[in-house]
Amino acid sequence: MVLTALLASCNLEPIDGNDENGIDAGDIRAKIIGGSGQDEATKIIQTSDGGFLITGSSTSNDGDFQGMGIGQRHIHLTKIAANGSIEWLRTFGGSGTDIAHDVIEDRAGNFVIAGESASNDGNFSGQNRGGTDLFLIKVRPNGDLLWARKYGGSGNDIAHAVIQAPGNGYFVTGSTESNDLTFFTKDNTSRDAFVIFTDQNGAQNWTRTVGGSLTDEAFGIAITLRNGVVIAGSHQSQNGNFTGLNPGIAGIFTLELDVNAQFISLVSYAGNGVDVGRSIRQTTDGGFILAGSSDSSSGIFSDNSAGSQNAFLMKLSSNYATEWVKTVGGSSNDAAFNVIQTENNHFILTGESRSGDNDFNNLNQGENDAFLAKTDQTGSLLWVNSYGGSGSESARSLVQTSLNDIAVTGWTESSDGLFENSPGGRNFFFFLTDIDGNLRSVH
Repeated sequence: MVLTALLASCNLEPIDGNDENGIDAGDIRAKIIGGSGQDEATKIIQTSDGGFLITGSSTSNDGDFQGMGIGQRHIHLTKIAANGSIEWLRTFGGSGTDIAHDVIEDRAGNFVIAGESASNDGNFSGQNRGGTDLFLIKVRPNGDLLWARKYGGSGNDIAHAVIQAPGNGYFVTGSTESNDLTFFTKDNTSRDAFVIFTDQNGAQNWTRTVGGSLTDEAFGIAITLRNGVVIAGSHQSQNGNFTGLNPGIAGIFTLELDVNAQFISLVSYAGNGVDVGRSIRQTTDGGFILAGSSDSSSGIFSDNSAGSQNAFLMKLSSNYATEWVKTVGGSSNDAAFNVIQTENNHFILTGESRSGDNDFNNLNQGENDAFLAKTDQTGSLLWVNSYGGSGSESARSLVQTSLNDIAVTGWTESSDGLFENSPGGRNFFFFLTDIDGNLRSVH
């Protein structure tokens, strides 16, 4: 089921079809992928052939992953054709817990996956450095493995995002608790954010950490028009690199580095609560759009009258000054995980919502729902759509397609509503909407 709240005058006429969502009888509204285990998706991209690629993690060894299970939890890579059919699935990992958080297609047409791994065998044979390590995996266009590399130290290290550098190579970001091996220059064992720059074969060019004595971590990454790299995340520290920056309980930060790992800009944005930046993108005007979650009710989040955790959009200038902030939510917990800028310079964010009031008035369908929300270029909310069933859903990633539709992925625990074809348990989903959030059929 999809429910829509109109917040501005816009055309939300259903697509030609037989049901309330414009879907012909017999057409599939959402593709469900998985088995009897816990199967999740964290990222979707459109590939150069017009199809899609989804990554995440799975504990299944049946269903779509029949005979493909590896260890406690394995990395999956799922290729979907432009017509919605599954072209191929690949799993990677070892006997431990291995999780993918991001994937990109590079300019050569290969795919690079980033995440975390506790395995010391399988694809990561002999590479474990202690605790959980961050990894990069590179595969050919058909999903065949080219190489798998681990990075980290004796603590727990996680890669949340990866992007191709302006030349060759890759930038990867996340968090580290190590102060040895890859992170030997780090002088503490608290959690710090990092950027690693590798060549096209995964060999390290340089590593830079940013943090203080408390928990600081990065989740989003983008290439800037200056050919630098910017990361976004959350910081609790007020010392070290964050000296003089008051985060409240936890504040959002952006950090830009040049290609030689030199600081260009470090800025903190905070209210009085816990604020987390999850996704950042360069915008067409040279600035940036940032999405995440906040439970603050003061400072830049003073419009959060509900006092709960809300999703937010934050527009930044080219020098990281705040231009506007828009919170989206209700009286329960709502969070955004990904944002895109559309061709008409509007913004669409996706995430999960537990609320049934305020911006999500009468939209909640069970527990957590997946949602899409659209604003104009000034942050005015145009519409909010909710997608789900009677169980829990979370939308984690979206992409605007070459046909100007929106492709969304995440996970569901429902077997009704939009996800009536789900066999139960936790499975990941793929669905399409038009630019106004109306469902398209997935053949």
